[in-house]
Amino acid sequence: MMMNKELIEYLKVTEAETLPEEITENETRDFKNVTIIGDSKTKKRAEFLSDVIAFANSNGRSLACMYFGIDEIRDQNGKKTGRFKFIGIQENDKLDVDNVKNVLRDSIRPVVHADVITINNPSLQKVAQVLILEGNTDRPYMLKRTVIKGTEFVESSKYYREMASSTRIPSADEDRLITKWKKEDSQPFIPANNDFRAIERSNPHEEEEAEESTLLKSNAEEDEENSTEYVFSNADIFRKRIISLSEEIERLTQEKMTSEELGLTGVINTRKTEIQKLESYIQTLQQRITIIDKGYEFWDRFGLQMTCENIDLHVYWECLGIVINGRFRANDSFDIGTPQKVLLSIQNAITSGFFGSFIFCSIAQPSYDIENPFPPSVRCYIFGSTSSDNSSDNSELFLIDWWKEEEPN
Repeated sequence: MMMNKELIEYLKVTEAETLPEEITENETRDFKNVTIIGDSKTKKRAEFLSDVIAFANSNGRSLACMYFGIDEIRDQNGKKTGRFKFIGIQENDKLDVDNVKNVLRDSIRPVVHADVITINNPSLQKVAQVLILEGNTDRPYMLKRTVIKGTEFVESSKYYREMASSTRIPSADEDRLITKWKKEDSQPFIPANNDFRAIERSNPHEEEEAEESTLLKSNAEEDEENSTEYVFSNADIFRKRIISLSEEIERLTQEKMTSEELGLTGVINTRKTEIQKLESYIQTLQQRITIIDKGYEFWDRFGLQMTCENIDLHVYWECLGIVINGRFRANDSFDIGTPQKVLLSIQNAITSGFFGSFIFCSIAQPSYDIENPFPPSVRCYIFGSTSSDNSSDNSELFLIDWWKEEEPN
């Protein structure tokens, strides 16, 4: 199946209006024949917003695209065929990037991250536009006000993408989906190495050079232990996140003040709760930045766990103990053959005052040798957690030290 980036490249150079049969709408892609998003009180505007919300909720940090200038082919009886063609859009129908972002900001909460690119096809002399949604990690997204009365598009409506359709989330599934999304979104977002702005360049050789440069850089980083997306030794990404969250708090505060003037109690309470959650998260990020700046790498637990599972590695977690009044109180399981140098690292971490507990993690490839079930090698990690909870489920983890256990002779 052709992915979105490949489709964007294809639309730029194709000489055929009819798209290949494999190119259809799905969970990450939607086709629109026009760019009209409607006025604020029209059903067309509400349908556009429901599609955006559905893509943001279903894809989160992953890439999703809405293509304008692609229409579905109909047969002689006017029935849809499931095939699509590149019809293009007129110059005066092009989306205005700032206008689109303002519409999304005013109608959806939390703020949806979106951008618009323009694709020029000189062979067909046609132009298409693509609304790109990526890096949306504050799910669930929902309408923040009634868009059009008398329809299903009402305040707090939540949508998700089911196959090629945008659908309201069933009440029975809402808690399950939101829990799933929150877990996925807890992993800090790193955009993929896809410079969609580069697609708009007219020189194909420049694109090849840029792609080759990205590939070389990617290959060079594969040998770097810290290049994996769950390890963060630089806090800049979190500083930028705080700036974004602070802007969102400022916007919510203004909405709360307006609601107070109008006496909208329900809206006031909702905005208070949202602001408190964002302020709490900012405190977490500030603490994370402080610890990273002191030389401790932040490891995203969810990203580490998922990476290991994807390559068939077994991961084991256990809490070694908690820190009380500056002293480490070990659990019974602490005797795990920890090397002396690692014990010294733990002592220094206790002295730093950053950590409330310490977590042990082992990563190994499962052994299928019945006679010798011990894996050939096991990597053991000690993480410091800012939580003093005596469990292994803590997510704010910072690497203290690690060692490798070899198969016994």
